[in-house]
Amino acid sequence: MAATLDTLTIALAFVAFWAVVYAIGKVAKLDQKGFSIKPFYLVYKSQRIDGILGRIAKAEKLWKLFANISVILGLIFMVAAFGFLASNLYSFFFAQQSFSEITVLVPFITIRNTEVLLYFFLSLPIILVVHEGGHGVIAKLEKIKVKSGGFAIIAALFAGFVEPDEEEFTKAKPISRLRVVGAGSGANIACAILVAALLVTTPTFAFVLDALPVLNTTKPLFYGDSMGVPIVDLLPNGGAEKAGLKPNDIITSVNGVEIKTLADFRKFSLAIGESIEVKVFRNGQLLAFPLVTGPSPTNASRGALGVNLSQPYYPPRISLGFQMPREVAAFLFWLFFLSFNIAIFNMLPFYPLDGDGFLNALISAKVPENRRKFVRTFISTLALGLLIANIVGTFIRSGFITI
Repeated sequence: MAATLDTLTIALAFVAFWAVVYAIGKVAKLDQKGFSIKPFYLVYKSQRIDGILGRIAKAEKLWKLFANISVILGLIFMVAAFGFLASNLYSFFFAQQSFSEITVLVPFITIRNTEVLLYFFLSLPIILVVHEGGHGVIAKLEKIKVKSGGFAIIAALFAGFVEPDEEEFTKAKPISRLRVVGAGSGANIACAILVAALLVTTPTFAFVLDALPVLNTTKPLFYGDSMGVPIVDLLPNGGAEKAGLKPNDIITSVNGVEIKTLADFRKFSLAIGESIEVKVFRNGQLLAFPLVTGPSPTNASRGALGVNLSQPYYPPRISLGFQMPREVAAFLFWLFFLSFNIAIFNMLPFYPLDGDGFLNALISAKVPENRRKFVRTFISTLALGLLIANIVGTFIRSGFITI
């Protein structure tokens, strides 16, 4: 299993990273090349981005279509995120079993698993470039000058930005502002779709389709029935290791009981020292292993196989012609997961999220000027309150969630 960093290691690594960044910044005189570096603070800003974005935006028909779709998606995401938070809070008070736990992903705080941290940091720059690039290209399409663009790292938080000319943006038509603001989430969803097209060639993406109500009906298009449950790793000196089972073996039956999902393991109860037969798929072959159970790591009075298990193995219907390495699939999963969730979360209508600018453009088009400030403040406060209430509800129910 991937290791989890302890607090002291995290603190030392954090301080060492920023000490190296600060030293490099001073020695290389990066402040003369668009960088601003202070302790635990790094910003890069470039004024040349306007010309780059202008060249990209020359395919006007394509980008106009993308911009209009982004407006529609932005409105759907805003309503969906708002509705989810409201209904989830209702579940907390009146239907606890259907309450979905919510956590904000913060490096070293809520994300502590070393492998996940790596994928998070590799994914985030791509997501930021795609998101801010979407804003910038559509700003140029709408004839709004982009003064600068860049990125910032503050402590362990990343941010990307493009800076449209504030006066031109404010004077632009509401539909132009909606297009510019919505393009960030639209670009992230486009990225998520492209990554998903690669991930459906891997068995591990099947459970993601299961978990998303909008997509679970598409699962039979991409996957066959479950073949069994894969082994992630083996417990040292456990029964499975002694019997010769290996990571990536797919368990298909235990003592004649068919295994299709993790829930199937609840169909039987094992005693310590019990002799059983485990059948697995390995390299296309069905193999049988006699196994003697050991004590369960979570309940010393019960027997266990001595394995850590993954989600069920659903064979993909589409193949790339080669097996994607697990590390690549894991990275792509996090790129998809973060792109998809950031696209939706970012449309919540409160500052500093894009949803606030999107809401302001909507209000400008539909609400009389003397009531705009009240409507915007009311909706923003309600959305932020719902998010905080959901996080508090999660803490009350499950404590501090880490990954």
